[in-house]
Amino acid sequence: KASAAAVAAGDVSSRPDAETVMKAEEMGREAKSAAAAAYRTAEETQRKAELAEIAARDAVESSGKVTGPLAGELSQEGGQLTTTAAKAYQTAEDARGKAMDADRAGDEALRAATEAMMKMAQETARRAKEEAGSAIEALAAAMKNALDVLHQAEEKLAAARAGAAEASANPDAANIVK
Repeated sequence: KASAAAVAAGDVSSRPDAETVMKAEEMGREAKSAAAAAYRTAEETQRKAELAEIAARDAVESSGKVTGPLAGELSQEGGQLTTTAAKAYQTAEDARGKAMDADRAGDEALRAATEAMMKMAQETARRAKEEAGSAIEALAAAMKNALDVLHQAEEKLAAARAGAAEASANPDAANIVK
């Protein structure tokens, strides 16, 4: 899971799009989940190692209280339990290391996904701002054209009113259109 999360983090960093963001988030969550499971396994292994260590001490201590072949067997069992406990401690430590790696990889994948989403959002906002600017410019041009048309209409209306007033004032045949 850690390596898949690391790959997804690299993918989303080099190619930030919706698909790689979703994949990085998914791999990040899976790596974090695997890390949590590895931490639990490490703790359980640690607990079993401690029990083996206690059993080893008890076996060695008991071997000192008896004689004969039983003492040898208890001593040998104690030695084997001590070896087993040491291996279990090492296994727990290795599991913790892998858990930490998976946890870091998950964090990195989630961080990369978040950064990519932010970049995508910023780019979308930038494009929206540019488009809004273009729309405002187009609206301003349309308003100017509308005002020009309105002024022309007002001039024609004024001319028509003037013509109508003149025709009312001089109702001779030359001004009347048949």
